[in-house]
This record gives sequence, structure tokens and C-alpha cells, in this order.
Amino acid sequence: PPRIGVISNVTGKLAGPELATPAYWRRHLREAVRFADAIATLHAEKIRVFVEVGPSPTLLRMAQRCPGGADAAWLPSLRKDAPDSQ
Repeated sequence: PPRIGVISNVTGKLAGPELATPAYWRRHLREAVRFADAIATLHAEKIRVFVEVGPSPTLLRMAQRCPGGADAAWLPSLRKDAPDSQ
């Protein structure tokens, strides 16, 4: 089970012990991603700094358009046009 809070893209809410089950991950593969709901949950929890971990900061632009998105800092971890060490 998770030891830190994880917002589920299946429900858009804080995940519980179901996160450690095969049934949850089956749902994750088959159901729509509730990205805006997840960002709204984080905003409600007063989270205001986000880091996108990945090779291209594509989700940051989407997240900035979600309700509350303008009130947060959005940081990419990597960029295609810059060396990873930067």
C-alpha cells in the first residue's frame, strides 16, 4: 500500500489501499483519465508546486488550464532542447 498520498487518475481523489491491487490497475488501463479532477483535488489540498517528471513537459500546459492552475508553480524535470544535466 502507498505510504505517501497518491491522487488517483481513475477517481481524481486520494487513493487508498486499492492502489496496490490488480483490479485498480485494470481500471487505470481501461477507464478515462480524470486528470482535471486530480488537479482540482490537489488544488483543494493547497498543493501549489508541481514537477512533471518525464522527457517532455506536455502535461504542465494542460494542468495550467485546469481550475486553480494559474495559482501554482509548474516545473518541468527535463526538456527535449536541453541536456538532462541542466
